[in-house]
Amino acid sequence: MDDLGGILVVKASIDGRGPFKLVLDTGAGATVLTPRAFRALRLSAGVSGTASGLGTQTVPEKKIILSRVEVGEAAARNVAAVVIDLPPDLTYQGRYGRIDGILGYTFLKNFIAAIDYQHHTATFSTPGSSPPTRYVSSLPMLPGHSAPEIRGTVAGAPAVLMLDTGNNGISIASARFAHNDPALSQHTCSSAEQTHEGVGGFVSTPLVRARDISVGNSVIHNVALAISHAPEKALASAHSPDVILGNDFLRRFQLVIDYPGRVVYLMPTARADAYKPYLTTGLSLQRRADGTLIVQSISAGSAAAHTRIQVHDEILAINGVPAQQLSDADISRATNSRHVRYEIRSTGRIREVTLALHDALPPCTWSSFTRSNWLRVRFRSPQVGSLRL
Repeated sequence: MDDLGGILVVKASIDGRGPFKLVLDTGAGATVLTPRAFRALRLSAGVSGTASGLGTQTVPEKKIILSRVEVGEAAARNVAAVVIDLPPDLTYQGRYGRIDGILGYTFLKNFIAAIDYQHHTATFSTPGSSPPTRYVSSLPMLPGHSAPEIRGTVAGAPAVLMLDTGNNGISIASARFAHNDPALSQHTCSSAEQTHEGVGGFVSTPLVRARDISVGNSVIHNVALAISHAPEKALASAHSPDVILGNDFLRRFQLVIDYPGRVVYLMPTARADAYKPYLTTGLSLQRRADGTLIVQSISAGSAAAHTRIQVHDEILAINGVPAQQLSDADISRATNSRHVRYEIRSTGRIREVTLALHDALPPCTWSSFTRSNWLRVRFRSPQVGSLRL
């Protein structure tokens, strides 16, 4: 499994052809092919329809059946799939090559899928296999959903959590949950904003640092969350999950999803609860179909906001690597240092700008949660008391 800055990619053989590079996406209801991969397979056209994702718009799709899909030694027959024009932010991966589609539920449902972020491996076992005993939490998957959904808490409030390995960024809370549950608003601190592209277009979302998210026996503190807008189709339904857990959260665990048995197993890594800063220069970038990068938005108050960089400026290179050679992994690695060097074309002129990275979502402290006259404390005994501040 290749980890491209949060995008998990496996190589698959489809109907005896390939290999094709597919994103391992537990949040996808179906396996997906790009039109480019569809043409390479020379498949006959299927039934036309529309699909939606985190964006506000629908996109055209074709429904097809793949006779055989093989990933390593795991194979599934008659896999339902759709053909969708996925956004360049996902499919164009510079020197790594193009992404051909998504490996979704219609393949995964046949297996026990184990994802080991630390060792970059995905293992698909046949039903009936037992997970290793080291997995400390076993959680039943909620019925009626293709994506694995479990129960947990967010800032102490009960929540339905979807495990979405196709989300290469931070976790996303639905507008319904964020607005209707006072616990989340009372137990968040620091805020920022990001712009990202998904199926259905661009979405600009506010970001917050939540007090904690608990799953099974694990409590992860200071978790970054994006708050979705109500029109976003993937989270607008009353039956949508409260929070979509992305790879920024999930990589804190070794993860096993037993699709036939409808159980999720989690084992926290040694540093599962280590604080993760949200490092940014303030620039949100858009990938075009030809591989070029442009500035999509600039966060107010960021390092970028105090320069002459403007929206729609073209990014020619990052840290000396030409934009058309950059994969998401390269862009992610750029945040490992204190500064990022951009080569930018603006109004016909080319210049270099070096921007300092900063944590746009600093950690929560006790003072973040003392905005009212009362502080609720949970003790190790079954009792829960309130202390006057």
